[in-house]
Amino acid sequence: MKRNYRNLFMVGMMAIAACFTSCKEDEGPIVDITVNGSEQIAEEIRSTSASFTIKTSDVEAVAYLVEKGSVSESTKDATVIYAQAELDGRVVAVADGYNTINVYSLEGNTEYTIFLVYKQDGKLVMKSKVFTTPAYDRIITVVETKKDGFKFHFNVPDSMTYMYAFLPTEQYNSFRSNGWADDVTFLLDGRTLTGPQTVEINSEEDWLYEGDGGFFIHPGSAYMLLMAECDAEGNLLFVENPDYQGGWGGGWGPLAPATRAGSAVAPRVGDYSEEARTEDEFYPTGLYARQNLYAELTMVDSKVQIELLGKTERRIKVRCTADEDVQYVMAPMELNMYNEFVGLVTEEGVASTLLDYYGTEMQSGTQDFEIDENSVNLLEVDSTYVISVVGVYAEDASVLSFDTLHVTLTKSTLPAAVVEITQGTNPAGEVTPDLVWFNIKSPEKNVYGAKHIANYTKEVQKMINQGYTYDELLSWYGGDLSEEDVQAINSDEGLTICISSMEDMESTLIIGAMNEEEGMTIYTGVARSAELPALEPVNSSLFEDLKDEWTARVIQKHTETLWMSDENFENWWTVDTTWVDTTYTTISLGNSFDNSPASFDESIDAYWDVYASHFNKALENGATEEQADEYAKAQVDAQFALYKDAAAKYENKYKGQNYLLGLGLDALHPYATPWDLYCSSDYVAYDVEEIFYAYGPKLFFQVQEGDQLVLLGDATVTYLPPVAGWNYYDVLLMGYNPIYANEGMYYTGSYPVEISEDKNTLVIKGIEADGEYFYPALGSMGYGWPEFFTKTCEDIVLTRGAATTRAAKVEFEAPVNVKAKSNRIKRTYLPTELVKVKTSKMTYIPVVEKIKEKYNDRLSK
Repeated sequence: MKRNYRNLFMVGMMAIAACFTSCKEDEGPIVDITVNGSEQIAEEIRSTSASFTIKTSDVEAVAYLVEKGSVSESTKDATVIYAQAELDGRVVAVADGYNTINVYSLEGNTEYTIFLVYKQDGKLVMKSKVFTTPAYDRIITVVETKKDGFKFHFNVPDSMTYMYAFLPTEQYNSFRSNGWADDVTFLLDGRTLTGPQTVEINSEEDWLYEGDGGFFIHPGSAYMLLMAECDAEGNLLFVENPDYQGGWGGGWGPLAPATRAGSAVAPRVGDYSEEARTEDEFYPTGLYARQNLYAELTMVDSKVQIELLGKTERRIKVRCTADEDVQYVMAPMELNMYNEFVGLVTEEGVASTLLDYYGTEMQSGTQDFEIDENSVNLLEVDSTYVISVVGVYAEDASVLSFDTLHVTLTKSTLPAAVVEITQGTNPAGEVTPDLVWFNIKSPEKNVYGAKHIANYTKEVQKMINQGYTYDELLSWYGGDLSEEDVQAINSDEGLTICISSMEDMESTLIIGAMNEEEGMTIYTGVARSAELPALEPVNSSLFEDLKDEWTARVIQKHTETLWMSDENFENWWTVDTTWVDTTYTTISLGNSFDNSPASFDESIDAYWDVYASHFNKALENGATEEQADEYAKAQVDAQFALYKDAAAKYENKYKGQNYLLGLGLDALHPYATPWDLYCSSDYVAYDVEEIFYAYGPKLFFQVQEGDQLVLLGDATVTYLPPVAGWNYYDVLLMGYNPIYANEGMYYTGSYPVEISEDKNTLVIKGIEADGEYFYPALGSMGYGWPEFFTKTCEDIVLTRGAATTRAAKVEFEAPVNVKAKSNRIKRTYLPTELVKVKTSKMTYIPVVEKIKEKYNDRLSK
C-alpha cells in the first residue's frame, strides 16, 4: 500500500533526547554523576544542552528524566520514573565503563535537575544532580529542533527592534544564487520583534511571505533563519553596496563557523554566522545573524539494495530490492546537477528533499528501472549519473535511509549501425504533393534501434545554425521507431515512410541508428514532395472582374469570465460577459504579388544591404577588397536571378491552380511582399524560394467552373504567414466555432463565396458541420491545441473599395535574433500515425527545474 508520508507529521516531540557511548571498562556497579569524586567525571553544560559522563558496571539500562529547578530526590519515586521512561522511550542500554549522556532542548540561564534510575541487585537505584545552564552567548541560539518545528532564542538588548525571516534553505540558496534576492530582500518580508524573545515555529506557518500560504516543515529538511537590527520604528537598517556588480548572488556552500566558545549544540543545528554578506546589492548594517538548521530526522542503515543490471550509451538499468515493510523512492541525476542540488539543500537535507520531490512515486518490493533521456534529459557518454535511493521507515517520514549508486556511461566498442536514407516513392504509385517519402535501409543489417525526426530542410537548418545538435533534436523531439520498423530497415527493401509536407518542399529526415549497445550514429537525408499538378484552366471573367481593393468586414464575438466581490471582498462570484466588435480591413484581390524592379543595381538602397553581406563574408574568408567586391556583385546578380525565377514560378503555380490571390486581410500582422522580405536585413531565409512561402498575410481564393468562387481553408496547403521567421508561430486559416474551439477542435475545408449580381459585394459564408457553423478565422496551433486570434461569428462581407478607416501602412519589422523552436520540428509521421511512444515508464523533471517551478509564483512577487 502506498502512503502519503508528507501529510502525517506528528505535532509533538519529547523535549529531551539521550545518546550513550561506551568509553572504558571498570569494576563494581556504579552510576556516578559527581564531578568532585575520585574519578573526576567530566560534565559540560551549555546554553541549551548538557553532556554528562557516567561510569557503570553490571548495569544493563538507565532511565533518565530532566526537570526544571532544584528538585529533591525525596519528591520522586524511582519506580514511577522508570515505568514512565519505558513508556516514553527514555530507557536506554549502557555498556560497562564510561558512557556519555547528551541532553538537548534546554533553555539558557535556567536551573535543572537530572535523575538517573538503574536496576541493581533487583532494586531500582536513583541518582540526581542539579545543574544550571549558562546565559545565551549568541544572537541566535537554537533551543529545540523537532520533526515539524523549531524553537530558537534571540539574545539582543531589551530595547532593540529587529526583523527575522525563516524559509527553506533550498529556496534561500536558489534565490540568492540566481540573483533573485539577497538577505535584505528576505528580511524585509519577515517579521518584527523587540527585545530578547524565544520564538517557536511549526509546520504550515505563514512563511516566507504574508498570505503566501506557508509551507510544511518536513523531518530532515534544511531551513535558514535570518535576523537583522531595525530602528525604533521597525525600519530595517541596511545600505546599498557601492561595489555590487550584479549577476549571481552568494549563498552556496557552508556558512562561516561561529567564533564563540560554549555555544549551544542542539542535535540538528548547522552553520552559524554573525557577519553580513557584503557581496549583496544591499546588506544589513546593524546587529545581524543567520543560522542553518534541520528538522529532526533519524537516519538508519538501509534496507533497500540497489544494483546495476546493465548500461548502454543511452540507458541505465538498475534494480531496487526492499524489505517488505519498507517503501522507497529512486531519483537519478547527472553528477554536476546532483552537486548543484546538494549546494541548494545541504548534505543533511538531501534525503528529505528528494523524498519531498519524488514522494508521489513511492515504490515497494523489487522494482527494475530504466533510466534514459526521459529521466535525466540527455544522457551523454563519459558523464556520471548519481542514482539516489531514499528508504522510508516511519509513517511521518522521520526515519530514513539514503544510498547512492554512481554510474558512468562509456562509449560502445561495437561497430556502428549503418543506414542509407534516400528519396522514397509512394508504394501505391499515387502522386502525393502533401506527403514526402523516404526510404531507410541498412546495408549491414546491423540496426538494433532507431530514433527519427523530420522537418522542412529550411527549419532544420535554422535550428542547427542556432547551435542545436542533431543529437539534441532527436533526444528532445524525436520518436522511436518500432521493432517492426527496425526489422524493415534491416530488410533488403528497407523501410519506406512518409512525412506530411507542403507541395514542392524539401524535407530533411534525421535518423539515429543504434547498435546492440545503443551506440547511436546519426544520418541525414533529404527528399522533396511533388508539385501540385496543374488543374484544367477555368475560363472565367472573375479573374479580371474581381481584381481590385475591397473592404472586409469581420464581426467577432468575445466572451470573458469576470470575478466579482462585495465591498469587503468576503463573497466572490463570477459573471460571464459577452461583447461583439466589428473590424474593417482592406484586402487586394488579384495575382500581382511581386513588386520587384526589373533590375537590381546600385541605384536601389536595398542593393547595398545584400551586397554588404556577401562582401563581408568574402573578407572573412581571406579575400582582398577587390576580390570581395567582385564576388559580392556576382552573388547579388545570381541571387536576384534566382528571385525572378522563383517569382515567375509561383505566378505560374497560382495560375495553374486557378487562384485569385487575396492580400492583407490579417489586421494583426503587417503585410510584406516577397520583395519586402528579400530586401529586409532583419528577415533571414533559408533560400530565395522560402520567401514565396513566407510573404503575406495571404488568402487563396479559387475560381471554379460556372463562375463559382471558394476560399480554400485546408491548413496543410494554405498557410497564412507570417511564419516562424516573422513571429514565433505560424498563422493558419481555421474554421472557428466557440463550442468546438473550447474542446480544442476546428474546421478545415473550403468556404463558398457568394458574389452579388453587380459583383461589388462578396460574402464568405460559414460551413455547416454537425449542426454548427464554422467561420474562417485566423489562429495558431500550439501543442495540438488551436489558439484563435480572431473569433469570427458571422459571414465575412467584402465590398468593393478600400476601407476608409484603414490605418497607415505598417512597415515590416522582423524580430531580432529569432530563436524560437518551430513547433513543426515535431512533424514526424509514420505511414499511419504520429509517433508518440516513449520507452521509459518513469518520468523525472530535473531537480533544479522543479525548484524553479515550485517557487515560480514567488518569483513573480
